[in-house]
Formats: sequence, C-alpha cells, structure tokens
Amino acid sequence: MNTMATSGFGNGALDSLAIATDHGRTRCVNAENPTGGKGTAATAASALGPSRKGSPCIQTIKAGDSVTLMDVDGPGVIRHIWMTVTDRTSPTGPNVLRNLILEFYWDGEETPSVQCPIGDFFCCGHAQACRINSIPIMVVPNRGFNCYFAMPFEHARIVLRNDHNEDVPAFFYQIDYTEYDALPADAMRFHAQWRRERVTEIARDYTILDNVHGHGAYIGTYLALTALESRWWGEGEVKMYIDGDEQYPTWCSTGAEDYFGGVELRRLRRAWPHAREHVHRTVPGIPVLFAASCRAPRKRLLGCGHTRHARPVPLAHSGSDLFRF
Repeated sequence: MNTMATSGFGNGALDSLAIATDHGRTRCVNAENPTGGKGTAATAASALGPSRKGSPCIQTIKAGDSVTLMDVDGPGVIRHIWMTVTDRTSPTGPNVLRNLILEFYWDGEETPSVQCPIGDFFCCGHAQACRINSIPIMVVPNRGFNCYFAMPFEHARIVLRNDHNEDVPAFFYQIDYTEYDALPADAMRFHAQWRRERVTEIARDYTILDNVHGHGAYIGTYLALTALESRWWGEGEVKMYIDGDEQYPTWCSTGAEDYFGGVELRRLRRAWPHAREHVHRTVPGIPVLFAASCRAPRKRLLGCGHTRHARPVPLAHSGSDLFRF
C-alpha cells in the first residue's frame, strides 16, 4: 500500500520540500558571484573582513552603458529574480524605473525575448514603485522587486541597459536558478513585450500584444494608464485573436476592468484628470493557449464616459505582456 497516497502526504503545495530528490543543482548569480560558479561566491573582501560584503552590488551603471547580469550555460531554469535600485538620481533624474531596460536573451539569440523597463516588468509603471502581491510577481517595501516565473534555458544572458540621463548607483540583484542535465523537449521560453502610446486615438484599438507566432501560452498583462480627462477609462474589451482569427476573435472580455478582475471601478474612484491607474493580471493556471499565433488589442469605445452625454476618454498607455512559446 502506498502510505503517502493514503495519508495525503505529497499532494500539498509544500510537500515536495520534504521529499528527497536528486534532480537539479541550485545556483545563483549576483554581484558576489557573477558567473554562478560552484564554490565561487563571496570571494571578495571588505573592511569587515574576508568574504564580508566585498561586492554586494554593481556600484555604478554609467549613463548609456549596458551591464551583463547573467551569462551562463544550461540546461537550466531561472526560478527567482530579485532586484532593487533607487527610483531617482537627482531632481532632474526622476525616472530611473522607466529608463533602466531589462533584456533577456535565450539560447544564443541576437534579438531579446524580453525587452522592458525594469519598473514595468515588475508591474510598477509611470516610473513609480508600488506594492504588488501576487504569486508570480511581488514588490515589497522599498522597491524589492521579485519575479517567480519559471524560465527554462539552454543558455541565458540577461542585460541591463541604462537609458537614464544620469549614472545610476548601487544596483542590487540576485537570479536564482537550477541546473539540469537536460530539459523536457516541450520546455517553452519566456517572452515579454512592452509598448507605450502617449495618447490613444478615438475608435482605434490599442494593441496589447502582436507579432507572436508559434506554439505557446499567454500568461499575463500589466497596464499602466493616465486618464487625461475626468471620465471613466474602462469598458473597452480585451480581445484575443488566436491561431489565424481575422475579423472576430475567439476570446473576448466584457470590459477592461473586468479583464483585470474588477467590476465598474468608476463606482469606487472617479478618474480625475491625470489620475493614474495600475492594473495587472497574471494567470499561470488559466493561460490563453495558442498553437500558431496570438494577437491581443484592447478596444477603444466610442462613448465610454459615465456622464449622460458620454464621450471617449483620451488615455496615456504603457504596459508589459508575458507569454511563452
């Protein structure tokens, strides 16, 4: 008799931690161990002594420069990414979280699979940090950025580019990953798109995701917007055109606020001019699956205001979208 099955042990989310396994080898990359090598961490000394915070962070990233955060061979899977950095360098340099750009390159590719401002990648748009509490993304005080999406790779290279107008000091990071002898043949690669539109156009859909081809799963959206008038910004449906859909989509929400899990948010808070909203939806358990292609615009409604004589609300949009294939 299988005593584990009869006791229920082994079925809980944390039960695997109590079961011995020989699969995989734990590694991490950070400023103390930039290569992720076994037995090569914390070799630098400081005034505190040997192996005492000798290299806790990247001291300075100069304006216009790029630094490589990770460049390792696999096979492996990134399990956790943690980063923190200041959100401003001076009164004339406030937008650090929008101006530091993350780029992820898998398996020797020349074009990044992820290219996104660091703030938006961690669901903090408008270059402003906020608290996020979800399973795959967490941001805790003060600017503790965490990502728990699994990211398989044969080779992983992660680059941070400084497009800020000033040097950025003290960038802290750690990337935890597991080495394996081999990955499953169907292991997909993690991708993210970021786009921005300064002012949306009336009656023209805002594109959330496009130019995705292959077999994959759409697993989340983060949207940051500014209402430029005191009108309700919601109601525009999110539509998913899957595997060759043309005029009409296969998947459609009933409104932008509904897609993000809310209901008529205008009743909770009126959208004052230049009010900023942050909404995100990460659904690893119920992804939008596609075999050939995926495209996701958000409809811009004519007359989406909540006054009697409604009119469209111009918005400033930005956001990032997560998918694998």
